[in-house]
Amino acid sequence: MAAFWRVLSCLVLGVVLLDCPTAAAGFDCDQLYRISQNWQCRPKFPKMQDGKIIIMVQVSDGWVDFLENWLSFARPHLKSECMQLAVIADDQTTMDAVKLIDFKSTGLPVSLILANELKGGASKKKFIRSNTDDIDKLNLPTPYGSKKYKDDMSMRPQEISFFLRKGCPVFFSDIDVVWRGDVFQELVNQNAGKKEANMYGYDDFDDGSVDRGKELCGGFIYFNPTHWTMKVVNEWADKLAQEHDTNQGPLNEIIKKTGGGFDEVQFLSREKILNGKTAQLHWAQATVVHANWMIGKEKKKQFLKDRGLWHDGAELVRHRDDASRDSDVEVEVTDKLLDKAAAVAVESTGHTAPISHHA
Repeated sequence: MAAFWRVLSCLVLGVVLLDCPTAAAGFDCDQLYRISQNWQCRPKFPKMQDGKIIIMVQVSDGWVDFLENWLSFARPHLKSECMQLAVIADDQTTMDAVKLIDFKSTGLPVSLILANELKGGASKKKFIRSNTDDIDKLNLPTPYGSKKYKDDMSMRPQEISFFLRKGCPVFFSDIDVVWRGDVFQELVNQNAGKKEANMYGYDDFDDGSVDRGKELCGGFIYFNPTHWTMKVVNEWADKLAQEHDTNQGPLNEIIKKTGGGFDEVQFLSREKILNGKTAQLHWAQATVVHANWMIGKEKKKQFLKDRGLWHDGAELVRHRDDASRDSDVEVEVTDKLLDKAAAVAVESTGHTAPISHHA
């Protein structure tokens, strides 16, 4: 608590009067551009900008709170100078809930996209207009392994391919991934002294218990728009279009048989990028924690809560009620100071924590 008030005092009194911490420099966009190759990003899509890397997330029924949690942790590490955010909603019901989120706080160009828009045709699904005043009704998750789950997962390579064909690097992240630190600095560090890779990701089988060979996680990949990557992603999309399934197994089988195999993929630090198994013991040192290798939304949420990686309540992200916004000027000013203090603390330490506002 003392540390928090020190940060708040630094905001009010300035760094000259107090020995206040300075924000960590982090990576710069030129470094990120150097690990990318063969691209002239021109997405030609509403609200999207040329020349910026695409950060892509996909959200389906009942998982909008995970999108909010992802955003609250990822936000300090996003740079508007070289990035833009594409949020893919699997259906209109989900899109109605996504539209309640305040994406302006990212500072990035943001495009909210229905999945069928990236397939070039009208959706055959019957869209149901939801009551956006009742978020709880949108909180019913799609069960793992269900037909809808496989249908949703099967759309992923099509969505990624759409923007790769436009010459755009795409960084896809599952929304049950928590960015505790600077993900992009990890990419830059891993690439130091090496040639640019076609893909960057992490080994999802690296739990230290048995040698199972490499397995690229399908839920956390930076794709460069190279010929090799396009070949892999297009075959991946074709495979899942023919037989809807979970996406990771087919992706790895295709990589193995494509020229160069896993040598074309840069695997990130096993100490910094952790899955649901490796994070059981070593999560405190991680830059990224992925709540995979567990089935069920509540189990994933509890896993993150137990490690302080869940921002309970949506006040950090979702639009506040208009009445509460105008109710008390003093509370509004205090909230702004708290938000700013939290942002400085994140920049100074590389970690983020939930800030409780007045009820």
